[in-house]
Amino acid sequence: MIKIAWIVQIIITLSVDVSIVMHFKIFNVISWLYALIFVAWSALTFCKIPLIIAAYNSQKIIWRIIFSVLIVVIIISEFETILQTLEMNHQLLNLEILNLEIWSYIILSVILSTASPLIAVIGIRYLNKSK
Repeated sequence: MIKIAWIVQIIITLSVDVSIVMHFKIFNVISWLYALIFVAWSALTFCKIPLIIAAYNSQKIIWRIIFSVLIVVIIISEFETILQTLEMNHQLLNLEILNLEIWSYIILSVILSTASPLIAVIGIRYLNKSK
């Protein structure tokens, strides 16, 4: 299950990165600064699953609190990035056909930003029960 969580996280991160790069390429604003920001954001989002494993396996409550706070901060960062990407694509493509409200973008962003952590937690619980 943890491999599935990694696969989901890689797909989500790469799709957001590709979407943002395409948006910036259309407007010819690609620079090294933007590239470094997206590399840092990608590295940050890939830290969610190891932090979940560390929080689940830690013995002291202080480490569980610290890891949990870090996970929440990363999820909020990913939520905001996904929401902004969806809004940029909506404006860029003039998606009047879909006529999606902001609530649908918020729900989609919540699902995408919490999918891999939830799958990882389920996978860790499953592995520990089978031992």
